[in-house]
Amino acid sequence: MKSILFALAMVLSMPAVADKSADEKAGNAKKAIATMLVSGHVVIGTDGQVEEHDLDARAKLTPEMRAFVGDVISKWRFEPVKANGEVARARVAMSLRLAANKINDDAYSFRIASTYFGNREEEPETNSVRVAKKYLPKYPSELVGWRASGIVYLLLQVDPDGRVMNIGAEQVNLRLTGTDAQMELIRETFTKSAIRAVRKWKFHPPTTGPDAKGSSWLVWQPVDFGMFGEASAKSDDWETYIPGPRNLNMPWAGKSYRSAGSPDALPDGGLYALQQGAKLLTPLSP
Repeated sequence: MKSILFALAMVLSMPAVADKSADEKAGNAKKAIATMLVSGHVVIGTDGQVEEHDLDARAKLTPEMRAFVGDVISKWRFEPVKANGEVARARVAMSLRLAANKINDDAYSFRIASTYFGNREEEPETNSVRVAKKYLPKYPSELVGWRASGIVYLLLQVDPDGRVMNIGAEQVNLRLTGTDAQMELIRETFTKSAIRAVRKWKFHPPTTGPDAKGSSWLVWQPVDFGMFGEASAKSDDWETYIPGPRNLNMPWAGKSYRSAGSPDALPDGGLYALQQGAKLLTPLSP
């Protein structure tokens, strides 16, 4: 619990950009949540029930938190996973975004905020879109003085030649507080830098599996801008951020991404298919 208290308290010392409206900044600071990414696996039976799961031992969770998460996972129900057209028992990778919110001075709520489920472990990498060539995004020099940091969740549409057809930022979470206008400017600046670099990336389209005959593919790519260009996000540890609004105005992506849920359960540094490896049918948390 001390680590959660520390993470939530960090918002008080989060970099605050030039003073314009103390009330507005204070209001945005109240939106901060203590959060952690936890990786693991879940085994899904042929009936869609969870048979077992594991969580990364490095995650800084108390025994009570682990028990809570385990109890929630045990109640999940999935659409049965198919392999080669047949329902099969499947062990899939999962990433959980845990969140703690302050209710009052003595109480905090704890929940699983979002999830991502990867492919079956047996599936070859050629079933998915893969990065062939990348260019690292540059930290925007104009934000150095503001000590800004955050993570941009990009949605990409990749064509059969491995080029980016369309690209947009679905969500931008920040690790600082400011006025509405200041935070929007920082989100836009991070987004432009991320898109400028990732638009030039090249990809390997899937050559095997059910998606091999597609005409294009939708994938998420998180881009983390740490303080002064150094990575700040740490999986399996608590951090504080202010979540940004989801951008649901990308017509080229169709309707599928609108119901795909928030992308903020995705760890930085990976490429993730919009079509997840397992479909959860029950609520994330009770």
